[in-house]
Amino acid sequence: MTSNAHPLNKLTLAPSATEDGAQIHEDQYVHTVYDQIAPHFSQTRYKPWPVIAKFLESVPTGAIGLDAGTGNGKYLPLSEGRFLTFGVDRSIGLLKFAQYAGESAIPRDVILGDVRDMIWRNGIFDFAISIATIHHLATPERRIDAIMSILSSLAPGGKALIYVWAVEQDELSKRVVPDNIGEGSTSSTKAQDVLVPWVMQQEHKTKPKTKTRRGKKAGENQEELHPNTTIFLFREN
Repeated sequence: MTSNAHPLNKLTLAPSATEDGAQIHEDQYVHTVYDQIAPHFSQTRYKPWPVIAKFLESVPTGAIGLDAGTGNGKYLPLSEGRFLTFGVDRSIGLLKFAQYAGESAIPRDVILGDVRDMIWRNGIFDFAISIATIHHLATPERRIDAIMSILSSLAPGGKALIYVWAVEQDELSKRVVPDNIGEGSTSSTKAQDVLVPWVMQQEHKTKPKTKTRRGKKAGENQEELHPNTTIFLFREN
């Protein structure tokens, strides 16, 4: 089956990481990439997903929560004044935007840290969210560690919402999952790690449009491909 999708929307299988090399893998394919694309990420990923916003609307007044993998902090301003949310992320570049998310005049409570590390005491949070973060971890063990860390931080009766990418893409998705996803094997799971390219469009220039030596007009949007980040595609069970 052929696809007419843009080549940059086609996901390709990524090299699998061993537990010994997981940190190096994540540093290369995740942390370095997000620090590099942080300004453009923040400009284009500012709108909260409705399902996350609905979850946060259900949080009671006075609650204290955790955003594990807060990125640019787009969920931190939601329901501001009703409850307090702490944001954690490994990207110092993204945290610079999260610190003042929602054009806050006062620095928000954001911390440079790993979602796998239990830097909180058990049961301190009333709720937690982790959106599009855990799928970046390189091995099943590290993904489990992250989930357990989040759950351990919840108080009795607390609730968590975790979102990850999946092999099953909905009909509105522009991404094309490799046909051979899940084939082959690693130490404990089928190969479901993919490389996701980050495409950045340069801003429109205000100067008059003139032909360049390559035939492009100055002022036209041009696509710039940044290094790939890796994502583990979960399967629906």
